[in-house]
Amino acid sequence: MNENRIGYELKKLREKMKITQSQLCEGICHQSMLSKIEKGETYPSAPILYKISQKLHVDMEYFFVNSQFKNSDYIKETINTIRSAIKNKDYKTVKELVLLEEKNPDFQNIIELRQFLLWHKGIVLYYVDNNPSSAIMLLEKALLLNKPASEIFQLYSEREFEILNTLAVIYSEINNHETSLNYFKNAKDILNRTALKNEKILLRIDYNMAKVLTRLSRYQESIGLCIEGINKCIEISSMYLYGELTYQLGYNYELLGDCQKAKKFYQESLEIFRVRTSNHFNEYIKNR
Repeated sequence: MNENRIGYELKKLREKMKITQSQLCEGICHQSMLSKIEKGETYPSAPILYKISQKLHVDMEYFFVNSQFKNSDYIKETINTIRSAIKNKDYKTVKELVLLEEKNPDFQNIIELRQFLLWHKGIVLYYVDNNPSSAIMLLEKALLLNKPASEIFQLYSEREFEILNTLAVIYSEINNHETSLNYFKNAKDILNRTALKNEKILLRIDYNMAKVLTRLSRYQESIGLCIEGINKCIEISSMYLYGELTYQLGYNYELLGDCQKAKKFYQESLEIFRVRTSNHFNEYIKNR
């Protein structure tokens, strides 16, 4: 990795966003440290680079890609297209892109990009090729790519937490709920111990873990996680998974036979989804 290029890209993005050094480094590091990073005199630690990327509203991949490749715009566009297809559950498009980029040496020359590709190939193996065992093997391989660094620094990257989440979801969908729960607990425990604390990832882990606990008929534990997640949404002023957590809360109460509480939370979730214009959930809840 080219340290001078990372500092150069950081400075270029900071100036483009009209943020001063003192504004960017506040709560992260000393201004002298940021100045050295931008000059290429030192390399930012993973926690510092993560917090900087969050303040600049970019993924950490932005710095890895821009510091390594001349065709970084193409790589960023490919990553964004794959992420968008995943969000829309367009797994066939993801498969086409993964197969195409497997032949692209740029995606093999840096471990973060190779890991990104393996992660999404694992998703394709499960959702398109209906091959859960191969998907799990590939996702575990992707997770191990950075194992030495993870063990040394006792942290996972943001991407690795997302891979753990994917593994846990697949295990739950093939009815191996206890294994799924262990993956979620592991991810949450590690995330809570690291400086790379992404609230959206925590919310996603809580929501998915709550669903697994419901499937295991551990309703009170699921309710506790839903309430924890909802409180976190309120604390950080975010609508992310707010409606889904509220719906899951109502579903637990329905399964417990408390129809009054179930109806209350179903109605609340419906209002949230109306605000978010989530028509899929709107119709589903109306029919309950």
